[in-house]
Amino acid sequence: MNRIEENLYIALGKFIRVLRSFITSELFKIYGNDWEKIYTSVLSENQILNWKKSKEEEFIDPKDLIDFGNLFLFALKFKYDFFSNFLGKRSCNNLPTHLNELSAVRNQIAHYQTLDSDKAEKAFLIMIEIAKELKKKELEQELRNLKGFQPKINKPVQMRTSAKSKIRNNRPSIVKIVNLIQNTVGIYIDKSNTNISTINSNDIYSVEPNFSTPNKTWYLVLINQYKKIIYLFEIPVNDILYKSMYKRSDRKRFRLEFDIDDNQFKDKRSKQNLNKYLTRKFSFENNDLIYSS
Repeated sequence: MNRIEENLYIALGKFIRVLRSFITSELFKIYGNDWEKIYTSVLSENQILNWKKSKEEEFIDPKDLIDFGNLFLFALKFKYDFFSNFLGKRSCNNLPTHLNELSAVRNQIAHYQTLDSDKAEKAFLIMIEIAKELKKKELEQELRNLKGFQPKINKPVQMRTSAKSKIRNNRPSIVKIVNLIQNTVGIYIDKSNTNISTINSNDIYSVEPNFSTPNKTWYLVLINQYKKIIYLFEIPVNDILYKSMYKRSDRKRFRLEFDIDDNQFKDKRSKQNLNKYLTRKFSFENNDLIYSS
């Protein structure tokens, strides 16, 4: 992934998070607690099933389930009844198409497919224009800053189809990651009391350590597979952190969620910052070093 693609991926994450907050806030003003029912009313049967599963089994906040893939349908249905209150007529008409384009670009980057520089440019311009019309000045400036990096672009090298499939389908290997950490920074971690998360489909990190975790030193490993960065956290035995962590009584597990661009590593449920437990941050060269064969 080159620098432009990295910046665009960061920009897409910032954009969708602001859009999530904006949509839920404005829908709540109109529909109150029924905002979720209104939003999901336009989704396909399969999308609704996935939405419910994510809420009930993974305890994901409904706001965080708003994503480019389902936002397109909402924009298509509510571009006049909702978005016309905030966007100009031209932007309203183009919104579903533009969201669909952003979704395609995000998927290309996530799957390590070559991204055309013109598509990257257009994606930035779409997001900047929407942020500007929604009067999200801070977001607009962040997007402009990220877009501002424009190095000379060489002809990209195509990734083999087999390599793309491997990245899409593989899951992190705890054995490989334990070995990588030991070989890179010289720290041995107890794999029996370690939780690992790469960036998931909702663009967050999430882990579910079991209720016995506090009895030993707990190692938390967060992996940004796009920037190829590993964050290693070490939480002491019976630390005070466990008292505030969200508990899933149905599975006898805690649950933690983190935004991928939050340098404080604030758990979205307990509101506790985990940056004080950060032991090491380091880069790795190849995703084959972390994924199962």
